[in-house]
Amino acid sequence: MIIPTRFLSLTVHLITTLSLFWSREPNLLSCIPEDVTADSEVYRVKDVQLVAGLCLMLALLLIEYAGFFSGLSLFNSSVSLISSFLHITACILLLFFQAQAWNCDTFWYVLAFCSIIPSLVEIVSDAIEIKIIADMYSKH
Repeated sequence: MIIPTRFLSLTVHLITTLSLFWSREPNLLSCIPEDVTADSEVYRVKDVQLVAGLCLMLALLLIEYAGFFSGLSLFNSSVSLISSFLHITACILLLFFQAQAWNCDTFWYVLAFCSIIPSLVEIVSDAIEIKIIADMYSKH
């Protein structure tokens, strides 16, 4: 039951992140002072920062998909629970971020807690699993 939940939470997080690419303008407008226009340098800097964060989030999701589809962490229930919980949390927060046009600086907290942490858990788990497999083959 946890494997489909993990896959669905990863997929919904991916879809939510992709949708933010096309609808980031309200969040950008909430980041800049009211007297700054959308064609100003401040706006462009905030836009580049948000796009960079979204690209980083997508890259981290791809790392987790790679670990998931490789099977290295597929049956590790601890990794699956952490991943599922944090990605579901990310989806909820990103939906509020998008719907209520939160300040774009808030995005970095969601990235840190809901994308970086599960990716690090995935990388560590995969490294441990690879070491176990390598040790198993080296003994034969």
